[in-house]
Amino acid sequence: MRLIPVAILLIFSLSSFRGNVQTGNSVTSVTASVQNIDLVHGTATVEIINQSNKDVTAYSLAIEEVLQDRRVIHSERMMDYGAFLAARGEVLHPGQASTQLLSFSPAPSNPLASISATVVAVVFADQTSEVSESDAFSRIADHRVSVALMTRTSVEAVKAALADTKSQHPGASAGSLIRDRINRSSKPTSTDGIDKEYMKAMAKDLEDAPNKAASNGLTEREYLAQRLADLQKRVQQEEAYAQIRRRQ
Repeated sequence: MRLIPVAILLIFSLSSFRGNVQTGNSVTSVTASVQNIDLVHGTATVEIINQSNKDVTAYSLAIEEVLQDRRVIHSERMMDYGAFLAARGEVLHPGQASTQLLSFSPAPSNPLASISATVVAVVFADQTSEVSESDAFSRIADHRVSVALMTRTSVEAVKAALADTKSQHPGASAGSLIRDRINRSSKPTSTDGIDKEYMKAMAKDLEDAPNKAASNGLTEREYLAQRLADLQKRVQQEEAYAQIRRRQ
């Protein structure tokens, strides 16, 4: 029986944050248009179309909200399909459209006047890219490196736990090794470039090894041995996926 690793935050990533990414500069290979603006519920739909002749595995949207008093709010949304879906070809194909739902909440006294979105960074399946905003591209690259590092950390933790033949619950030992690494870090959100929430999710997943082993009719060590084999394959995939070549 082949076990599929839990893909918490590994299959794809969709993240949003406020920032200073401008909407004036855009790439040409992927376009975005805002549709269906709902001022009552504070939502809008963005349609993203792949105008290139290559599969797209990640992109970043720069969003600009203009309020009635002319104040401008900039934000960014990054979408990365991830190595797992990219390997299966489940990405944005040439000519294909995808939609993202945006939400906004201006004060009733200062309502939204307009909203626009442009694509400022794109990564293709061949690991090349098109970039108009360096910071947006860096966030995609950093995310991929973080996922690869997390997978590598998981491999090392499971290997060490299985090597301890006296451990009655190697899953708990592997989770503890990951939590120790989190606790040793002085940074509030990351450990050596790995998002702490990723690491906590993986630690919790490994600590649940006894239940998952039982549901698959395996001993805990048998289950973790199969997980390790899958993770070792995954880390090669993630590390290759993180090798992006930038072009303007």
